[in-house]
Amino acid sequence: IPPGLDRIIARAMAKDPAARYQSAQLLQSDLLELQREITGPVLVSRADSTSSTQLPINPRSFRTTALIAAAVVATALVAWFAPALFRGSRHEPPPEAVVWYNRGTNAIREGAYFQASKALERALEIDNSFALAHARRSEAYAELEFTDRAREALLQAMALLPDRSTLSDAESNYLDALAATLSRDFKTGIHKYSDIADSVRTEEQSAAQVDLGRAYEKGENPDKALESYARATQLDPQSGAAFLRSGILYGRRQDLSKANDAFSRAQDIYQAMSSQEGLAEVYYQRGSLLARIRKLPEAKAELERSLELSRSSSNAYQSIRTELQLSNVYYAEGDSNRAKMIAAE
Repeated sequence: IPPGLDRIIARAMAKDPAARYQSAQLLQSDLLELQREITGPVLVSRADSTSSTQLPINPRSFRTTALIAAAVVATALVAWFAPALFRGSRHEPPPEAVVWYNRGTNAIREGAYFQASKALERALEIDNSFALAHARRSEAYAELEFTDRAREALLQAMALLPDRSTLSDAESNYLDALAATLSRDFKTGIHKYSDIADSVRTEEQSAAQVDLGRAYEKGENPDKALESYARATQLDPQSGAAFLRSGILYGRRQDLSKANDAFSRAQDIYQAMSSQEGLAEVYYQRGSLLARIRKLPEAKAELERSLELSRSSSNAYQSIRTELQLSNVYYAEGDSNRAKMIAAE
């Protein structure tokens, strides 16, 4: 096969669609140019009513012309079918694993990261080759501040997905966003989460806005984060995570009225959902805010409620955070012995 034809076929089969021929005319032009380079004038037979003159046909030219004609057909087929031909088959996890995966994903969207991690661990016990379950578990671990576990889970997901052509654009962007966030490249993370928010289905847009808001938070852009959370609550008025994160940001700004309103909305939603983890987080965040503004008795009451809930659900991560905050409150009240005891626990 002539090198020029190799180049034409390689361009027609380029992995990046932008690098392929953008029109049939461009492909035809390159093929005709190659034909002229190889064959020169084409010799044909000519006949009329009075005489017959047979012009010689160059066998090599005939074969080359046939080859180029075949190449036209081949490249046309490639243009239509290459994505399907070169896409690897997607791993299909068993239905039971998918059930646990969906529970874990929903828990992440509710801000119940401990519950999510347990559900995703169950999915992976059933099917350890479930790449997206590893990725979601990485996200849950990252939110629980188990950074090393999060990175390990993401690496497992990446190892199971050497070919991303089996993923949707949103799934591929999600992996990139997660990797960027874990490497503290928040600018890229924000960009990827923005792409996801622009591309997902209507019923997923609220959760995508919460993810985008978290990316803005980590990138130290609270104004944009609040905008994303506001859009999330407009799209889904039952988004407890969006109200909770809004309350935290308003609390940091000392805007107590808006913070309390957001916390109350989140509390109502989590109570309706019977989400112990969500409720414990509301009490913890409200108690932390009260501690910062030196309302210590009220802070202690909220933190005690949070601790009771987190212990009852065996959420060690949440229990430890709450006990550390309680220790600070007792110390601020002057009860250093009680503070030391809780810190030791």
